[in-house]
Amino acid sequence: ARGYQSSNNVYLNYWDGGGFGQPNGALGSLWVGIRDCNIFLEEVDKVVDLTDYEKKRWSAEVKFLKAYYHYYLMKMYGPIPIVDVNLPISASAGEVQVYREPIDNVVDYVANLMKEAADELPAAAAVLEGTEGGRVYDLVALAMRAEVLLYAASPLFNGNTDMVSMKDKRGIALFPQKKEDTKWQKAADACLEAIEACHKQGKALHTLIDGQTLSASDTFQLQTTYRQAICDRWNRELIWGSTSYSWPLLRQYATPRLVRLRDRINDCLGEWAPTINLVERYYSANGVPIDEDKEWDSNGWYANRLKIREEPATTAERNYVKEGEQTVYLHYNREPRFYASIGFDMGIYYGNGHTKDVEDMNYGQFINLQVSGYQGGTGHSATGYAAK
Repeated sequence: ARGYQSSNNVYLNYWDGGGFGQPNGALGSLWVGIRDCNIFLEEVDKVVDLTDYEKKRWSAEVKFLKAYYHYYLMKMYGPIPIVDVNLPISASAGEVQVYREPIDNVVDYVANLMKEAADELPAAAAVLEGTEGGRVYDLVALAMRAEVLLYAASPLFNGNTDMVSMKDKRGIALFPQKKEDTKWQKAADACLEAIEACHKQGKALHTLIDGQTLSASDTFQLQTTYRQAICDRWNRELIWGSTSYSWPLLRQYATPRLVRLRDRINDCLGEWAPTINLVERYYSANGVPIDEDKEWDSNGWYANRLKIREEPATTAERNYVKEGEQTVYLHYNREPRFYASIGFDMGIYYGNGHTKDVEDMNYGQFINLQVSGYQGGTGHSATGYAAK
C-alpha cells in the first residue's frame, strides 16, 4: 500500500478503479474501458471523414481491446459479467446489477471476439515499428486467444473443485466441476494456428548470436541469445511490442550488485526476486521437471535440492557455478534456460566487460552482508535469487 491510498482501496483495483499504479494512484476501471469500446463500435460508422480502411482497422483494434479487457478482468476475478452492449443511461438499478457469467461462457466470448478481431486486423507488416509500436495486428489477437484457451484448459478453470461452492443467487455454478480434456485439444489447436500464422509472416524464435559473444563458449552464446529475445528491439520473436517502456528501471531492478562500488551502490538494486517455486519449475539438464528426473531421484539431488552440496564446483561446472565454491544442489544439472534466466549464489554472470576468461567473470554472492545480499534497507533480493 502507499500513503495516498485509502484503507479500503484494493491494490491494483481494475474492477472499479482507484489504487496504486498510475499517477496519483488513479487506476482506471476496465469496465469504463469496455464501455468506451462499445460506444466506439456503436458510433464509428457515423463518422463521415474516416476512410473504410480506417474504420475497419480501428474497429478490429477496439474489438480486440474489448476482448482483452474482459480477459484481464477474468484473470483477476474469475467469472465476470459480459458487457457486449452498453446498458442505456435510463436503465434501472435492477438492470444494472447484472449477473456474473460462468467461466466457460466468459472464455467462449473472449476467444470468439479475439478470433473475429484477428480476421479483420492487418498483418504484422502493416504496423510500423517506429511510429505504431504497440498497435495490435492479427498475430497479437491469435496469440492472445491461444493464451485465453490455455488458461481455460488449466486446472485453474477446468474442473477446479476448490470453487465448487461459487454459485450465483440463482444457484448457477460459475466454475465447471467436470474436467474436460477436450479443452486442452482446443488450446493446442489455437496455439498451432497462432504459430503457423506467425511463421508465415516471418516470426520465429530468436536465434541470432550476438557478435560480442563469437569468441565465447557455446554455453554463453546460448544464454546470451536467450536473453536477447527480451532485450533486442523488434526482434523476430516479439509479437506484441511497445515503444513506451522505462528500460533503465528494468536493468536497475533486475541486476544485483556484483561488485563493491561505494559511490555507485544504488545503481544496481536487484530487487526483482524470483521465488523458490519459480526456480524449481525450470527443468533438469535432461529436459524434464526435476521432480520427474530419474537421475535426480537416484542421486538424491531432488530430495536434497535445498541443501549445500559438500563438493565444490568442478572445472566441468565452471560455466555455471564459480569453480571451487559451494552452492545448493538445486543450482546444478539444470537446463540452459535456468542459467540464462536465474542469478543465484555462486552463479556465473557472463558479460558487462567480463567475457574473456571464466575465472574473471562476476558471480552472485547472495548471503546476507555479501555484495549481492542484504545490506540493510532496500537494494537486495528478498529470496536470494535475481532475474537475469
